[in-house]
Amino acid sequence: MLAVWIIGGVLVLLVALLLCPAHVKIGYENSLSVQLRWLFLHFTFPREVAEGEEPVQQQEQPQQQNSNKSSALKELWRQKGPGGLLELLRRFTQAAAGPVKKLLSHILLYQLELKIVVAEEDAAQTALRYGYACSVVYTAMGALAAITGCKNHDISVTADFDAQQGHARLMAKLKIRPLFVLTAGVSFALRYIGSVVAQKRKEAAQSS
Repeated sequence: MLAVWIIGGVLVLLVALLLCPAHVKIGYENSLSVQLRWLFLHFTFPREVAEGEEPVQQQEQPQQQNSNKSSALKELWRQKGPGGLLELLRRFTQAAAGPVKKLLSHILLYQLELKIVVAEEDAAQTALRYGYACSVVYTAMGALAAITGCKNHDISVTADFDAQQGHARLMAKLKIRPLFVLTAGVSFALRYIGSVVAQKRKEAAQSS
């Protein structure tokens, strides 16, 4: 009986900790950065390099069959400038229409600032790029506002026909409870396993 009380107490404590909100700050100014704070833990991505410390160089590893997806994610993370931010927003819009939508509905987005200045080598390219930027930004922001209900936002997309290079800045602050991340991850994993099993059964039925 004592063991049951101990296990129950541990589970209650674990659930209580998972209900404590995690604070996330997403910034983009030439490159993407994420700061995560939960309880007394604090993480920064990419990791901040201390003064006098040399950045760790990654050793080359042999290519693997499943490395394409990982390489694509790394390339997306390393995107820079207005084009990189627009690509991130485009990917977000695609993800918001899929299984990530359930997770996003549990996010409390309480501050959002996004400013993009579009500038290309000539006026025609600037105008075309400006139209594309408006389409991507306002589609993504519309999806985000519909899911999270964010009202404190400042969105600006402008075209500078005199400059040769544009710039972009993003700052978003949000809160989310880790328990919802865990449940959404388990739900996604179960759906994925179910789809794989169904596909295997379909292939077995066709082969027989």
